[in-house]
Amino acid sequence: MGILVKAIRYSLLASLLLQVAPGASSLAAAGGSAQYLYNLSNFTGVIPYTWVRVVSDPIRNEVYVCSGGSVYVFNATGMEIYSFGDDERIGYPYDVAALENGDLLLLSYFQGDPVPALVRCDYRGEYQERRALTGFPESWGAFRPTRMVLRGEKLYVADFSTMKAAVIDRGGSLREPIDLAKDIKITERKAADFSLGGFDADDQGNLYFTVATQFKVYRLSTDRTLESFGAPGSTPGKFGIVAGVAADRSGTIYVADTLKCVVMAFDQEFSFLYEFGYRTPKPGGLVAPKDPTVSADGMVYVTQQGERGVNVYRVSSN
Repeated sequence: MGILVKAIRYSLLASLLLQVAPGASSLAAAGGSAQYLYNLSNFTGVIPYTWVRVVSDPIRNEVYVCSGGSVYVFNATGMEIYSFGDDERIGYPYDVAALENGDLLLLSYFQGDPVPALVRCDYRGEYQERRALTGFPESWGAFRPTRMVLRGEKLYVADFSTMKAAVIDRGGSLREPIDLAKDIKITERKAADFSLGGFDADDQGNLYFTVATQFKVYRLSTDRTLESFGAPGSTPGKFGIVAGVAADRSGTIYVADTLKCVVMAFDQEFSFLYEFGYRTPKPGGLVAPKDPTVSADGMVYVTQQGERGVNVYRVSSN
């Protein structure tokens, strides 16, 4: 009953507050364009998030944000309509994935357990079951992923600090271990000096990840072919501090640069298309962006620092 009341309250507030994008602006270039629309908000205004995890759900046309051990749910216009958390059964969620039937999978940590578990709940956080992550190589030690990506039937998890990833089933069992440090020929002795800046997978099963200290974006294809691009520099298409990465269904690759305060777009051949954001206090500007998230309908959600919230852009590549 409490869940129903909470959902109704959020829905009424959202319907009373029509979201209008303040100062919506468009940034266009030969390779494409990005139009700033709005920030994720609730009935009090823009939510001052800092570097949170954002996930798009194409089935329900909703957006989920993991922040502070809770999951916040937004509608298609960027208004918060629900939230859940503060439940010892679902633990502390770091990431979320939306399943085909509308249920959610949470990648959650629990007090006293260094390894996370998969928690299944319904679309409004009602607990169903918890499964431990199992089957990982003993040589990996404690595998502590904080990123989870669902693409089709494959579920990927990644530990940024150790540069290890894995394909697991929805019950938490290992299907394929992936040592990204080994793939890019980082020796075990030097591995402590490196970490992932971003991680994503596309619908074809290609993995994308970034390494800030190398100024590079990598693509590991399903046949284990490894490709990369990137170089340091201040000109468009060059990297300052490369962070999160995301690929959309057309093959466009979006890369956040924390130092340059932009998101850059590249095509499938790694050619630079355009960039958007820029450091400015005006609506649509970015301060130390961390992660881009791409939705199926051409929206890009960008997290940033300084409690500036999550910017939402509509993008189009030529």
